[in-house]
Amino acid sequence: MGAEPLRWFERVSWWEAERRMPLGLSRVDVEVWRLQTRLGRNAGSALTTMEIVRDGLGGGWRLRSAVADNTAENAIADAA
Repeated sequence: MGAEPLRWFERVSWWEAERRMPLGLSRVDVEVWRLQTRLGRNAGSALTTMEIVRDGLGGGWRLRSAVADNTAENAIADAA
């Protein structure tokens, strides 16, 4: 872990695509987590920041975004 996980809730904007709340959609808010990790056990690998969203219907998770921070790699390349 690169940083402590961050958790928050967001309002589902169903009204942007529908005139009425879709049937079966009982949750108005969705749970979101931001995680910062390194790939494998390599301490020198770039940190990857991911946002995952809980699926309101099935209870699973969906990856919303993933961004790798190549700052350390760029610094090494610049020094060479």
